[in-house]
Amino acid sequence: LNSAHEHITVVLADIDKFKLLNDTYGHLAGDIVLKEIAQMLSENLRKGDVVGRWGGEEFIILLPGASHDTALDTIDRLRERISTTPFYFSEKNPPLHTSVSFGISQLRKDDCSLKELVASADRALYRAKANGRNRVEIEKSA
Repeated sequence: LNSAHEHITVVLADIDKFKLLNDTYGHLAGDIVLKEIAQMLSENLRKGDVVGRWGGEEFIILLPGASHDTALDTIDRLRERISTTPFYFSEKNPPLHTSVSFGISQLRKDDCSLKELVASADRALYRAKANGRNRVEIEKSA
């Protein structure tokens, strides 16, 4: 952890029902949704924040120095924007709509590892999925 930041927030994001989207509309539609969501995430973060593909339909977002409220506001704004955005993949098909679930964990003690922080965000993401998707859940880290 950089000494310039008192804490870091890790966010895991998972596109809701992505397998169903792929199975229903094909992998081309899935690829378009993945690329557009990745672009929305990267364009709507602060300078110095980092977003990357975590695997499959998951993304990881690092928010160094973000306060609890800043992290929550930023991620909930992204969640809302994605859930209201139409995704166009074919002129002959209506646009797709999808949503993303987010799990947030914030490092508060120096002795918590990045692995533990990601595991904490993953638990929060799992809760977001279990509680109905298209939501943000926060897990207090060590």
